[in-house]
Amino acid sequence: YTVDPTSLALTDVAQLKAPLAEGGHTHSVVFHVLTSDYNQTALVTTPVLVETHPNGDVNYEPSPLEVRVFYPDSGEMRLLQNHAQWPQGRFGHSVVKVGETVVVVGGFNTTRDTVRRIHVFTDMWRLDLHGLDSTEPWSCGPIESTFADIFCSVPLTAACKIRGSVSRFCGPQLLSVSLTGSTSITRGVFDDPLDSKVMNWDAAVSVGPFICLFGSPEEDEGTHCVYMYDIVSGDSTQFMPLSFPDKVMSACMLNPTTMLVVQRERTLVVELDPQLFERFTDAD
Repeated sequence: YTVDPTSLALTDVAQLKAPLAEGGHTHSVVFHVLTSDYNQTALVTTPVLVETHPNGDVNYEPSPLEVRVFYPDSGEMRLLQNHAQWPQGRFGHSVVKVGETVVVVGGFNTTRDTVRRIHVFTDMWRLDLHGLDSTEPWSCGPIESTFADIFCSVPLTAACKIRGSVSRFCGPQLLSVSLTGSTSITRGVFDDPLDSKVMNWDAAVSVGPFICLFGSPEEDEGTHCVYMYDIVSGDSTQFMPLSFPDKVMSACMLNPTTMLVVQRERTLVVELDPQLFERFTDAD
């Protein structure tokens, strides 16, 4: 669905379909990651075939990533067709829009021979939204080895753009990788390390000079805290939690002061206090 930022009306745009499941022991699901700004939204999905064996083992077979680009002004939706150079199917990857580039970083997959093995992707895929009609719209490059395994193997944690880099929040740490593949790590990002060490960050959204983070304690399905991370100073401040403690699946800005928050059971429209953006400097 698309959401009109003025009327908040929903419009049905596309139906996502999982792979065809055959037999009584298979089913299919779709994992999705949404990244957007005011001009366009990219939806990157991973169709997955799930097979349960008689001995109880479960096998997951992700298909290659699917990319849909939405243009809110025109209501157009475009599904990109797979090319020879295309990101492999994966789980736990980050998708962030940096300028006019959609970036897919990391993730993992499982393979099976005699035993199940986990393969971690330490690569970065870049999709130029201005070059969607080219024969090879994706480009791929490696991630610097210093923190590549740490950055790429952290599953299902909030990611966003900070200063032109893809950044993932993991407990009290901030992991970043630039578009050239160089990595960095910032420790002790949050004021209360005892709480943040056991915190899962469900969603992150850029709010002007801040990153708004929705978090929940480990092994808890609800979202119980909201933090604002100041990009300039590096400080973090805890705010009042949402009125509904349901898990936050994704969030984005409809306009500079209005946020759309998607939970499991409901969708919230959150109006931000304008004072949040007031910054004063002393001038003699």
